[in-house]
Amino acid sequence: MMRTKTKINSVLFLAFISLISCNDSIISKTKVCSIDYENDLELHDASIAEGVGLDNEAPVECQLPTPIVGSQLSINIVLQNFNEQQTIKMNDAIGRLRLVINSEEFKERVLSHTFKGERTFSLNLGLTNEEVYERIMSGVEVLNRELDYEMDVDVTMYYARLSSVVGYTYRDTIRTWFNSKYFNVFTPAQISANVTHEWMHKLGFGHTSNNSSSRPYTVPYGIGGIILDLVDDM
Repeated sequence: MMRTKTKINSVLFLAFISLISCNDSIISKTKVCSIDYENDLELHDASIAEGVGLDNEAPVECQLPTPIVGSQLSINIVLQNFNEQQTIKMNDAIGRLRLVINSEEFKERVLSHTFKGERTFSLNLGLTNEEVYERIMSGVEVLNRELDYEMDVDVTMYYARLSSVVGYTYRDTIRTWFNSKYFNVFTPAQISANVTHEWMHKLGFGHTSNNSSSRPYTVPYGIGGIILDLVDDM
């Protein structure tokens, strides 16, 4: 089971800045496969239209990842200021995220992640890759210490035309914000990666504010990148 490191986490939590903004662009494939939610996901409220994507080609059935055996991470999502089309698009991305984060492929990518030639993450709160994975799958957020195996996502849409910030959050709230300037053109993989990145902050993981050489290897960017790849690979 997950080994907690309360003292270390508390010190690092207090040391982080209160506003965490993320403005790196992430590259994704343009072809989007189609999921049968009734049969593949049992996510009946995500009534995504078949063929949603960035082109007009006929939809291709997704190649689903291998589900892990045992407890899986559920996703509880609250959306604010989303219009109908944005809600459909977000539900689709969350459906894909749920499939890949509960897969053997995701587990293997997290456990084998390397930084400077070692099997680790940068700014990992003193946790091994195995402990990072266990924390993710436990669903224990900094502001909600309940072991509920649930990813609690609360996203508010806003629009900032001149901003390079994709999204941001604060340390004292479960809420995150997503700039519709980027959301409206993002692929499902990019949206899944962004949601996961912001949720890593809710688990206590941070990254540098500047674009340092180590930032891509932090937990928010590293895990977000893994999700991006796996959703794209479906």
